[in-house]
Amino acid sequence: MNETLEKLLKATREPARLAGDLGKAGLSSIESFLDGNKILGSLSVYLGDKDSERDETHYFLIPVRHEDYVVFSKRVLPEGVGALNSLPRARVFHVPDPRGVEFLERWMFDQKRSEEMRETGSDLAEKLEAFAESVDEESKNVSGGLLLIGGAVAFINPLAGAALAASSLLPSVSSSALKNGMELAGTKLRKAAQKKEDKRTEKVAKAEVRKLKPEILPNPILESIDLCFSIEEKDYDPFLQDMDLILSWENEIRRRLTYEAVREVFAHEYDQSDRRFWKSLPGRWIQHIGELSEVR
Repeated sequence: MNETLEKLLKATREPARLAGDLGKAGLSSIESFLDGNKILGSLSVYLGDKDSERDETHYFLIPVRHEDYVVFSKRVLPEGVGALNSLPRARVFHVPDPRGVEFLERWMFDQKRSEEMRETGSDLAEKLEAFAESVDEESKNVSGGLLLIGGAVAFINPLAGAALAASSLLPSVSSSALKNGMELAGTKLRKAAQKKEDKRTEKVAKAEVRKLKPEILPNPILESIDLCFSIEEKDYDPFLQDMDLILSWENEIRRRLTYEAVREVFAHEYDQSDRRFWKSLPGRWIQHIGELSEVR
């Protein structure tokens, strides 16, 4: 489990305030590694259109240097829907190249990918599904299953197979069980989860959830960042060439998700005191994207 998160869990006396504690600590995503790839898993869920009929997880391949990418994952749920639900599961891969399939095939078959990943079926969709499963599992391991949904804390506990809402279960759990962290939750937590599972949750947990075929989405914001790293500065100016394209992107939710992904990844990758980077074209453009995320 992430060290900072573990300390917060151990220090928590009022679980309902945990979301605020995470915000004060500046902990909004958890870093881990998978097959040599850096992964950032968001601790919060984006609440989207209440009329949506999908439970989505978005995977962003964020360029951080020339031909070097960090994977950022973020779950999107319809407003009013919990972490455990029977909605079809969709996985959306955001890539920095208009030739989406070709780019992902090259990336997935790169030497950095593990043998196991390369041998998982012959179909790209199967490989993406396997990779997404690995990303989700690794993120869950380092976060202890913690998830923020609309400001409330939930824990996806694989041992109990249930989502445990802080407002209902956690106040009744002993402080010693909470201090051990949800990843290492003991007998008391498992018993509490079993008692709190209602019939609806049991049905959802047992239901066969329909998984949709992974979607590949060329992302104009990521493409512009990638070009900043790969083209000589004098030959490319995103402020002039890509501004209108990005602002005209019709899908508001996906644009906001991308802003967050870029902001989170570069906060991890580059220290604010790294003047050389932030004065470069990629640094100045990424800072501008951050400003856009605050006003739009």
